[in-house]
Amino acid sequence: MPDRFEKSILLWRDVTQIFKSGVRSRAKKQIKSKKPNSESYWAFIMFNLTLTRFIHDLKIFLKIIK
Repeated sequence: MPDRFEKSILLWRDVTQIFKSGVRSRAKKQIKSKKPNSESYWAFIMFNLTLTRFIHDLKIFLKIIK
């Protein structure tokens, strides 16, 4: 189980690096202009999905520690 948690952390770190480079603001503009084919739109979707997965994995990990 910790292996899955470590993978989640690594994925989360990669995704946050993408967004630190300014993709997030471009993704929001793309969502507003309704052009879902752009890479930034899908990056934004992946960011949200990864965040949800990370929080879920974190909850499981904390239950294991207790």
